[in-house]
Amino acid sequence: MIDKIKKLISITLVVAATSIGITSEAQAQRIRPNDGRVEQILTRIETNTDTFQVSLDQALDRSRLNGSNREDEINRYVRDFERATDRLQERYDRNQSIASDLQSVINSASRIDNFVQRRRLGQRAERDWATVRRNVNELERIYNNRGRR
Repeated sequence: MIDKIKKLISITLVVAATSIGITSEAQAQRIRPNDGRVEQILTRIETNTDTFQVSLDQALDRSRLNGSNREDEINRYVRDFERATDRLQERYDRNQSIASDLQSVINSASRIDNFVQRRRLGQRAERDWATVRRNVNELERIYNNRGRR
């Protein structure tokens, strides 16, 4: 009798877990827009991030942060952001759900944004970052609007 109850509970848990996984994936797919705007924004993020990285490196080299742990920290944030955007692009290109990848990009961008807001990096680096941040915000808006439909 106990073995039958254990078997019934196991089957119930497997069915429940499978249902949750299917529902989560369906919801994630629902918010994945498939249009040229997203591709354009992803391309702009990549290009503008490269521009920001050059201006950031120059600003850091001229600042008191040069050679410091803080310089290493912001460089790590930028590398993390680039990896997150690369993953997002790859999954988007494969027509896979990108909801979690988009969240990783947003989180990475927030870390950079916090750093830039706390430090005076110079107009060029700050302007270049503002451009990247606008691109990320635009992508986030597209997905938030799609997710509500």
